[in-house]
Amino acid sequence: MSIFAVTYTYGAPEEQLATLRTEHRDYLANLPELLISGPASDSREAVLVFRADSREQVEALVAADPFVAAGFVGEHVVRDWKPILGSLAGHFTA
Repeated sequence: MSIFAVTYTYGAPEEQLATLRTEHRDYLANLPELLISGPASDSREAVLVFRADSREQVEALVAADPFVAAGFVGEHVVRDWKPILGSLAGHFTA
């Protein structure tokens, strides 16, 4: 399995995001592949970290996110990520 870092850039105003925030968070909270996620300080972007078999698997998980399905995410980027240093690095190894 590999680690993937995903960034969301929201394309919808906060008022629209609020209408699906509970569904979005419930969906993410129930994904065993999701290691951690949260909004950036400006709340216009978010970072999500997954452990998955492939980029295609992550893309499918992202596509099913209620925010993405509703068109609230203007852009998302999936990157292979190899955490090697820092106090949490050991938690990301398989």
